[in-house]
Amino acid sequence: MYPGNYPKKRYRITKAFLEQAISKQEKIIDLGVVNPFSEILKKEGYNITNTTGEDLDNDTQSSAG
Repeated sequence: MYPGNYPKKRYRITKAFLEQAISKQEKIIDLGVVNPFSEILKKEGYNITNTTGEDLDNDTQSSAG
């Protein structure tokens, strides 16, 4: 999905938003396949479930940060 090029800035901003907006007991549905960010959130204690289907993050070049 991100061969050695994780969108760190996007992950950091999204995680900061989640920390302010919801508790870890809330349920999160992440559209698309399991991805590095959903794994990070699970390790942080969030209740996250991924849908199945295609990888919705095909253009990794424009979202790197």
